[in-house]
Amino acid sequence: MSVLIRKARQLLSDPVLRLWLLRRIAGLEKAAADFREGVPPYLTPTSGAAAATPVWTDQNICENFRAPQGSTTIGLPGVSVEVSAESPGLLFDRDYTDLETTLGAHRFAWVPLAGPDLNPDWVDAI
Repeated sequence: MSVLIRKARQLLSDPVLRLWLLRRIAGLEKAAADFREGVPPYLTPTSGAAAATPVWTDQNICENFRAPQGSTTIGLPGVSVEVSAESPGLLFDRDYTDLETTLGAHRFAWVPLAGPDLNPDWVDAI
């Protein structure tokens, strides 16, 4: 019941959502033409064939990576953390003062921000 109340409050407080929902109910807003429930667009082949299904193979992709050496600095929201090659998992074992910093570490939000200088071996190790 609290979920319905929360969603109703959100709908009442957001004029853009209200307008879109009313237009959608009236049929003025159409769904995406290529939308298929349960199949994200990045899994759909561009050739128009049947939707691609991820297949788990026994291929070891880890053999493409090497163990990193030394240490690296990971830029998280609000703080930079030094990570050593001996214990890269300590990135997640720290107590961060800000929740956004913790979430940034766990969601790997630092990867796109690191730019082209990021060594993929560090991402694999972490």
